[in-house]
Amino acid sequence: MIRRQAHSAQIRQGMSLIEILIVLALLAVASTTVSFALGANTRSQVRSACVRLMAASRFAYTRAVSQHKTVRVLLNFESHKFSIEEAQGEVVLSRGNSAGRATSKAGAVDPWSLAKARLSTTFEPREPSDPFSAIVGSDGSAIKRFAEQRLGSTRVTIRKLIVPHAPEPITSGTGAIYFFPNGQTEHAVVQVADNTGSYTYSVELHPLTARGTIHQGAFEPDYDWASEADDYSEVENEE
Repeated sequence: MIRRQAHSAQIRQGMSLIEILIVLALLAVASTTVSFALGANTRSQVRSACVRLMAASRFAYTRAVSQHKTVRVLLNFESHKFSIEEAQGEVVLSRGNSAGRATSKAGAVDPWSLAKARLSTTFEPREPSDPFSAIVGSDGSAIKRFAEQRLGSTRVTIRKLIVPHAPEPITSGTGAIYFFPNGQTEHAVVQVADNTGSYTYSVELHPLTARGTIHQGAFEPDYDWASEADDYSEVENEE
């Protein structure tokens, strides 16, 4: 009788160990599934942000041509937001200094106001004015949908902007992509990632049509943007 009770206790103990192993295995599978699902969701959010950026660029391109104004998509690397603005007059893009900092906000300068300022104060350094402002409606108020808004969810960040008018990639402060009335834009690359940097996608904008290509990973051009402008037309593009 005592032997049977001991044998039964061993069986019950063995079953409990097997059950624990099964539970641990199920937890491992569930954890892997959840991690995979979260990763897929994060990748989807980053890619959706890229699509949204391409849509904003296409709008800026179309408005520049239709309104005969220079339009820009302004990126804020601190808030990870973007806005669409337009200029009311002439625009000159100034290259930044060796530190990569432009002489005005996002590198845009109003040449006439700068010339007048230099004439009035010849021996004093002048900060050039920015000719861009918010897009306004018929009532003169700024249109909210073009004002600063997030590129995607709070987990999506803007990591890097590469444009010809900046001597170095822009990774902080503000940066902009410009669209001109003659139907041209800058050949630009914007890198977008999640807040941990685990997933990165890059948007490459074609200089003639503002159509974009989404590259998986941190894509960067392997040539000098400024000196090889003739090669821009050969960049692959898609909707």
